[in-house]
Amino acid sequence: MNNRLIINAVRVKDLCAKCLVTLTLITPLVFGLSACQPRDVQVSKNPFCQQPQNTNDQCSFALGEHQIWLSASDSGMPIEEGVQLILTSSAPLTQIQSEIRGVSMYMGRLPVIWEQGEDGLWRADIYLGACTDPQMVWELRLTATVLNHEAESAEQAHTLRVRFQSYIPGR
Repeated sequence: MNNRLIINAVRVKDLCAKCLVTLTLITPLVFGLSACQPRDVQVSKNPFCQQPQNTNDQCSFALGEHQIWLSASDSGMPIEEGVQLILTSSAPLTQIQSEIRGVSMYMGRLPVIWEQGEDGLWRADIYLGACTDPQMVWELRLTATVLNHEAESAEQAHTLRVRFQSYIPGR
């Protein structure tokens, strides 16, 4: 009987030693992975921001010597749902022409019609078509004419290309 107790005690001791070795190996891994968790940092949810910006609404872009700010009503840019684009500028714009093209898959050219509101903001309503790519990459090609009172020619056109990604709702 004593031999059985000694054998069982040795088995328990071996099992505890294995558990201790396993815990010794796993504990740093668990703490290491938890240290890699993203911090709660406020970065832009704007689909047009290529680099993280400390704002949740507009991304700025150089347009010649001027700045424009671009945002969307839905940061996810869902397909087959209406999304409103909003553009503001540091200089008066007289005209904006733009289109959206598929980058990761050819989807044709989607014209974007901009209208300036009484508040000075330019708005355009877009509707991205369905595709088989669940995270489709698109490119907004925008040409804006800036009214420049100080230059020899009163108006100057500048072009901007901005990539963004859409998603399929419900997936």
